[in-house]
Amino acid sequence: MLLLSIHPVLQSTAILLAFYAAYLGWPRTLSLHFARRTRFDRWRHALLGTLALTVMMGGTAGGLIVVSRFLHKPILTEVHGKTALVALPFLVLGLVSGIYLYRYPRPRKVLPSLHAINNLLILLFTLLQGYSGLKLYLWYLSIG
Repeated sequence: MLLLSIHPVLQSTAILLAFYAAYLGWPRTLSLHFARRTRFDRWRHALLGTLALTVMMGGTAGGLIVVSRFLHKPILTEVHGKTALVALPFLVLGLVSGIYLYRYPRPRKVLPSLHAINNLLILLFTLLQGYSGLKLYLWYLSIG
């Protein structure tokens, strides 16, 4: 049962980090699109965003592995597994665009906007994942 608990703990931590990274990115949105002078902590935003997205991607693989070992079948038939696979390309795009924006800082509006919209969609996926994952976890505990 301990092995089954590692996935939700790591993913919950990654989700909290992702929401904090979004909070750190908000001043950048205000300065780019609403002409407000703000302080943007680029380094911390990039570090926490990279960590969050990397752990989420690893959690997608880890969740599939843990559940296939625990139930002896893949979980891709459930909403939780399907949503994870749908979210995976968004996670990759968020990570790649974030690294690019961090490594090559320039005055630009389109790529940061796409990065922000993509990552807000990821945050919406995480809400669905949290709900569906909690339901599955409680169900697994009841049959275990």
